[in-house]
Amino acid sequence: MFARRALAAATVAAFAVVISAGMAQAATGDLVYVDQYGQQTLTDQPDSQCAALQGQANGLIVNATDTVVLIYLQPNCDGPAQVVVPGQATSVQLPSFASAQFVGD
Repeated sequence: MFARRALAAATVAAFAVVISAGMAQAATGDLVYVDQYGQQTLTDQPDSQCAALQGQANGLIVNATDTVVLIYLQPNCDGPAQVVVPGQATSVQLPSFASAQFVGD
């Protein structure tokens, strides 16, 4: 009986490790920007994935997340990029921007 309980406990522990290792991290908070339609917000985005931004965004961007965000000129996180650190509101120096990547740990 003890051996079965020990095996069951070990199986549960191993499963928990596999599940937690496979879960993606996410930036916590909002990335706020303005496009031709007005203010847009991306919230709690997965790390290392490219996020498309709506419309033709330009000007001020606010990184109210807990991670660095790379703002790209072109879709699919391609072309020149600008770094926006957590807690920073900045004017993006690109003529416009079309995608963002949240750079996690």
